[in-house]
Amino acid sequence: PFSLSLDVINQGAQCRPTGINNAKGFNAIIKTYPSPAHTTLNVDINTVDRINGSIQIVDMLGNKIYDEKIDLIGLMSKQINVSSFAKGMYTIQITDANKGFKTKFVVE
Repeated sequence: PFSLSLDVINQGAQCRPTGINNAKGFNAIIKTYPSPAHTTLNVDINTVDRINGSIQIVDMLGNKIYDEKIDLIGLMSKQINVSSFAKGMYTIQITDANKGFKTKFVVE
């Protein structure tokens, strides 16, 4: 399974991928968008395996600034408010006991 995120800047303009990521160990499709984010980061998960773990956002200094427990099978769409985050690059991690997914995104 792979995740692909696109950031469409203007209609008719070229699309640029913000990340293609293998959901290591998960039988899932995970999308995170947009990047750069201004107020909201969207996280879409479609899984046939149970994910009983967490969604975490870590800044580039390794500080955990967001942590939410999840327990799901199937579809989940989550909007995370990033408007109070400082501008910069962050890592979002979705993990459970044995598996994980990690990708980077930017807040502007």
